[in-house]
Amino acid sequence: MMNRKRACAIVLVVLGFVVSPIAFLAQGKSGQLQAVSVLVTVASKTKDAPPDVPKDAVFVHQDNQTRKVLDWQPLSQNSSSLDLVVYVDDALDHSVGVPLLDAASFIRALPPNARIEVAYSQDGHPQIGQEFTTDREAAVKALHVPLGHSTGSYGLYSGLTELVQGWPSSAQRHAILLVSDGIDFMRGGGSQLLPGENPDLDGLTNLLRTDAITVFTIYGNGGGPLLHSPDAISVGQSCLQYLSDETGGEAFLGLGAPVSFSPYLKQISQELASQYLLTFEAVTANNKKPKLSRLQVGAEVPGIVIHAPAHVNVPAGPATQ
Repeated sequence: MMNRKRACAIVLVVLGFVVSPIAFLAQGKSGQLQAVSVLVTVASKTKDAPPDVPKDAVFVHQDNQTRKVLDWQPLSQNSSSLDLVVYVDDALDHSVGVPLLDAASFIRALPPNARIEVAYSQDGHPQIGQEFTTDREAAVKALHVPLGHSTGSYGLYSGLTELVQGWPSSAQRHAILLVSDGIDFMRGGGSQLLPGENPDLDGLTNLLRTDAITVFTIYGNGGGPLLHSPDAISVGQSCLQYLSDETGGEAFLGLGAPVSFSPYLKQISQELASQYLLTFEAVTANNKKPKLSRLQVGAEVPGIVIHAPAHVNVPAGPATQ
């Protein structure tokens, strides 16, 4: 089953902003108001696909204050305009290979014009198994059993950063399916593994949030026995939860080696087909610096939950005369 509890407390980072095709920032009518757009994902609390959500049912809180919803555009009708990367930590235990093969059915079921890339994290760099393609079978053939390393993953987050920075500009929606134990020893051990302490993880999160890339994470057992301890699992899962929370995705953190990833992948498929571009009226802090704000999005629709980025960066208002 999916674990929705955070594994541990997380230190949040200040995120920058850049205008992008999905998450753009536009000046509002008032000097202290800004129209801010973010990509959000609607998930069902049951096994069924989530229903359509009307605009008048949506509510937004910025820093615990209610804000006006300006626009609510469903993207399901344009769900084929998607670039999806399946990114696998090659240091995972060999046992992850069997459930990982469930991704074959997931890839084949994606919308016809969606492009898929398959890549593996190896020693701090992305190893591309298949570049973006609409050829489903070519993407499926790129899946393989993780190599497994007793020393754990090295450079998981810097490697993923390298991959994302190499993507060409596109109007496509972007999403990542990350299969990992979440632990990256590039900066050492201890607290440096955690969000807020690991500059590689925090830098990656900043980039993903800036570029409006939704991240879905699935926990898999690490390759070394030390990585199976409760403390190690807790640390790794906190990182995976953090990535999903900050990008409006979802983390699937079942303990132990899952028999199958199929239930997780089915839910991810449903959620990719139920994304919306939300535009709301945000309030700026002052006229000099962007403001990092806590974001909460919900809807008065039973049986659903909306996954929105946990934080949004509101641009500074124009200078007063």
